[in-house]
Amino acid sequence: MVPTVSMEKIIDVPPEKVWTAASRFSDSPWLSFPVVIKKTGDPALFGAGTERIVTIGGSRVYERLEAVEPPHSFAYRILSGSPVKDYLGKAEFSPVDSRTRVIWSATFVPLIPGTAWIVRIAITGIINKIFKVLESIE
Repeated sequence: MVPTVSMEKIIDVPPEKVWTAASRFSDSPWLSFPVVIKKTGDPALFGAGTERIVTIGGSRVYERLEAVEPPHSFAYRILSGSPVKDYLGKAEFSPVDSRTRVIWSATFVPLIPGTAWIVRIAITGIINKIFKVLESIE
């Protein structure tokens, strides 16, 4: 069984504003770490294929934007530099009146057996930070 994390929240911000902030792969607003675009993706596919390097402390995490369906969803994969393999994250956005339902999920396989619970805690913390940033959009 592949470990999974999935969190959902209604954000009191209009969907178009949430999408604009959340879909910025080149400088995700919740990242307080340097982001460098390694490869630009296909403009016809809304940037799918874009690869970035996020430097966290002394570690470099390589990620690729896998798919984009504006303004509804995007998926990204961690390629290397993380304590997991086969990581696939997905963010989904849908309107709820003038607010936005955000579902952020991830599947992964920990590199060290028995550590999935630690990875889940870390991913949950990151998703909570994302939700907090999205809630602060004006």
